[in-house]
Amino acid sequence: MKSQEVVHPGHLCDVGGCESTITAEKEARMDIHKNARTTPHSRAAIVERITRLGESVKGVARAVGICPKTVRKWVARARAGDSLVDRSSRPQHVPGATPAELVEHIDRLRWQRWTSAEIVERLRLGRSTVAR
Repeated sequence: MKSQEVVHPGHLCDVGGCESTITAEKEARMDIHKNARTTPHSRAAIVERITRLGESVKGVARAVGICPKTVRKWVARARAGDSLVDRSSRPQHVPGATPAELVEHIDRLRWQRWTSAEIVERLRLGRSTVAR
């Protein structure tokens, strides 16, 4: 099944192949979703075509079926020394998150066998906040 294809990220070898000293089981693994246009390997090839071979951004983008903006993104990341693997989409900061102190207080009340309704009434919070 294409959506379960596994890609092993890491350094790319020069054309002609290479020998790996790490077994496949020990390597970091990443699942590529079924609609992914690029993988870390193909992104490195895109960067090489732009930086070493001097091809145009538009030409490479057209050849691999992605937009020029995406090609420029991967080239910029490579030039900055960043990895070409996917980044997490998890936010680094959630401004509306329930403060940790309040979560701890709710947990203490739960351990004292308070019901959700009692906690909501006492702390004047929303039911969804207490349930979460």
